[in-house]
Amino acid sequence: DLVLTILDSSVTPGFLEIDPGNATAALQLGTNLAQTTALDEAQGYLEQAAPEAPAEANFQLGMVLRKKGEIEAAEAAYRRALDADPEYLGAVYNLGQILVLQGRTDDGQRLLEYHKELEEELYELAQLTKSANTEYREPKNLVDLGRYKLDHQQTQREIEAFIQAIEMDESNAAAMLG
Repeated sequence: DLVLTILDSSVTPGFLEIDPGNATAALQLGTNLAQTTALDEAQGYLEQAAPEAPAEANFQLGMVLRKKGEIEAAEAAYRRALDADPEYLGAVYNLGQILVLQGRTDDGQRLLEYHKELEEELYELAQLTKSANTEYREPKNLVDLGRYKLDHQQTQREIEAFIQAIEMDESNAAAMLG
């Protein structure tokens, strides 16, 4: 892994020389450098990537800042990541840990419990998605996936799952949808 990190770190700057505003390259380079001792450099690239990839870049930035001992700045970075994606598992967990370490135990524990709930939901979604996407998929599995997504306010994806179910078995669509 370290060899790949060093290789990626040596290749990615070339992309930034060609396209200095390439947020994807900056994010990749910052993430790779975060695994080394070049934390200041990693921080710069991640800050550059943050406007284009706010959740991932701020999450990675939070980890860099925490390694540097800048706990308040790390907390702010994790909060920005969660502003961009309130269900970003790593940011929820790391922010919860930081709050506990700072003595804000109640707030930290709430976030850690929320993290656990999100993990359980993602596991359930993964199982439903797997059932709906196997070669032996049934319309019922797509309906179950659609209902889950509807319950979790993923409306466009839910509609797509229902349409797929109806296309597979038009005769039973009304009964499946309830």
